[in-house]
Amino acid sequence: MTTTTVALEGPIFARAEVLRALIVEDQPEIADLLAQILQSLGFYPSIAGNGIEAIRLARTIKPDLLTLDLNLPVKDGHGVLVELAADPLTSQIPVIVISAYTGNLRPTRQVIGVLQKPFDVQELLDTIALASAQPVAR
Repeated sequence: MTTTTVALEGPIFARAEVLRALIVEDQPEIADLLAQILQSLGFYPSIAGNGIEAIRLARTIKPDLLTLDLNLPVKDGHGVLVELAADPLTSQIPVIVISAYTGNLRPTRQVIGVLQKPFDVQELLDTIALASAQPVAR
């Protein structure tokens, strides 16, 4: 296993409140890397390891950003996207899809980026910066 250290220059989201991110990923090493990246940008990350847990946490914590793998146990990422988009509590959450299986992606309007695994950290940072420029309606 390779360890990647990410050094960033502070938060890119200039907000006073605590920013929440939900990482939906069933591979612990990728989830941990994403958590490290998002923490360095000023987010408080939570991790869901399957699709059912992802929907439950999204409704509970109402994250400012969600990263989503498509190949998940229990409920796949496509099902998660459909359910998030249909729920007024979660339909405005910006989603970045990070998956090895993006070929059959059926994105909802809340998908702001699609990254192929293995993902490029700079591409992820650029996509997160794009999300920060878009207001999240609650």
